[in-house]
Amino acid sequence: MQDKEKPKIKVLAVDDEEDARKLIKAILGSIYEIQLAESAQDGISKSDEFKPQIVLTDLKMPGENGMSLLEAIRAKDPSALVIIMTGYADKATAIEAIKKGAFDFLEKPFSPDELRAAIGRAAEKVKLKEDLRIAEIKAFDNARLAALGEMAAGVAHEVNNPVTIIQGYARVLKKLAGGVTLDKNKVLEIAEIIDKTSVRIAKIITSLRKLARPDTKEFSLISVREIIDDTIGLCGERFKNSGVQLTIPEISSNLVLQCNQLQLSQVILNLLNNAYHEVSKKDEGGWIRISAKDEGDQVEIAVTDSGHGIPAELHDKIFQVFYTTKDVGEGTGLGLSLSRQMVEHHNGTLTIDKDSPNTSFVIRIPKSAA
Repeated sequence: MQDKEKPKIKVLAVDDEEDARKLIKAILGSIYEIQLAESAQDGISKSDEFKPQIVLTDLKMPGENGMSLLEAIRAKDPSALVIIMTGYADKATAIEAIKKGAFDFLEKPFSPDELRAAIGRAAEKVKLKEDLRIAEIKAFDNARLAALGEMAAGVAHEVNNPVTIIQGYARVLKKLAGGVTLDKNKVLEIAEIIDKTSVRIAKIITSLRKLARPDTKEFSLISVREIIDDTIGLCGERFKNSGVQLTIPEISSNLVLQCNQLQLSQVILNLLNNAYHEVSKKDEGGWIRISAKDEGDQVEIAVTDSGHGIPAELHDKIFQVFYTTKDVGEGTGLGLSLSRQMVEHHNGTLTIDKDSPNTSFVIRIPKSAA
């Protein structure tokens, strides 16, 4: 099967002279997708639908000039590359255009080779940006899979404990069944323990199902309390068994926001796991608190632990990809970097509370995705 042909790079050529426009299209038309415009206003109008990646514009035109077009295009799409065509006498103005964000300028008169070379340089930058964008998407997906792997390891621990309890009491029941007399009260007691333990497993599986759905990148309206409860279902028992106290101040069921539940749960789970990793290594008495507050048009979620904070010199470093304070083999260094990306996908922020006497990470997300 042949690879799908890549779409041509879009070039908007703006010049008030018809012959100049025709010449540009004749030179570049076989390599790029060309849209022609006869004025700055015409170019601005056509750019809305055409969405050019490169704009080639004459500097001097009747009405609004190329500088006005440059500013309008850059305001709409800062990634668009603008090349200014100018006469020798306007060279100083062209240099000023470069300072205002133009990619390059082309001095008139120019040869077909000079035009192709100028557009070619811009096209290379467009391709580089696209390659970087694709690489970032792949890196994000790979990091997300790694984070899910770490999450799965924690879930396995959550399920193993209750399964061990059920297996142990099942053996006790077998022994009771093989005895001369059957203690009815003892059997009921064991059955009750098995039933409660099964409910625990069911809650873990329910939480996991919610978080294991394909990441559609879609946002939905959901209760913050529900997100937190589902996330704690994947780690709460481990905290309890390790003697780490987990507290959740009252969160109103009316506190809702539009979000990608999978991504936000992953962020919270990562912060909880990081907090657990730190406080469980210390003496008894470690605690973790997760809180949520209504902050007008935003929701603030904080994960705080009994640690004494993070050194100021590490506040930026810990969000860098592959940076980790954990021992070798205990972490990928992807967690906080990936978490910040997920929060930013919600137009929110993930920061360290510098004023907290303890270690505290704060998520702030708009209630509405709009």
